[in-house]
Amino acid sequence: MDWIGDRWDDLEPLLQLPHWGALAFTLIFVLFWTRLGPRVRIFRVGAWLALVVGAVLFPVTVIWVQPEVQESARDLMIAVTDQPAVDSQPLLSGLAVAIVRAAGQEALQIIGIVFVLFLLGFRGDLGTALAVGLGSALGFAMYESATALTPLLNLGMSGDSMIPILRGLFQVGAHVGTGLMLGRAWVEGRYLRYFLIATALHGALGYSAVLAISGWSDGAVLVYFGAVGLLAFVWGAAIAGARLRQGR
Repeated sequence: MDWIGDRWDDLEPLLQLPHWGALAFTLIFVLFWTRLGPRVRIFRVGAWLALVVGAVLFPVTVIWVQPEVQESARDLMIAVTDQPAVDSQPLLSGLAVAIVRAAGQEALQIIGIVFVLFLLGFRGDLGTALAVGLGSALGFAMYESATALTPLLNLGMSGDSMIPILRGLFQVGAHVGTGLMLGRAWVEGRYLRYFLIATALHGALGYSAVLAISGWSDGAVLVYFGAVGLLAFVWGAAIAGARLRQGR
């Protein structure tokens, strides 16, 4: 019961109404990346269903799933080596934790995509698959962006606001890219391949927090974050826009 109570207390801030500016920035980010990416009909019913499912799964992911898998990963590393060894290698242990957290997120996103496709009768056409993948990613991305920017904008805009805003821009781009990958995976039947790529990319994004703690400057971390976010978007857009292989 204590665990449930603690997790509910963690969830409560995510249920607050977002700042209007956070919503505005988030919508700008979404319009920017969806305009750059392959043409996907986001006004399909499947895309809207997936967006709702993604938005529901986001708080579940960050409050219940990711902390548990992170703690389990750290316990496993300590069991394999020992705590002093783990603590003495923060860059290496931080990378492992970032990858595990990303894997938990991508696994839930796949579950959400499959659930929506189930509701749609397991349609296998590329247009529907990409729309569902993109919708699920936007559910995650919009919730995450608005939640991250709301406390910042409640204090008022300043010069210090630019780095978090730019991080939000590239975070949304990364979500769009990996969402398109996972949608395409449904058509090609290659979930493992695209799951591993999406996990690696989002793990690399999460690793920016480790780099910041290790002493990297804010500017250097932002450049790293932006490069990974752009790579995720370009990779996902290329996969989504590629022709289906002959004979499938």
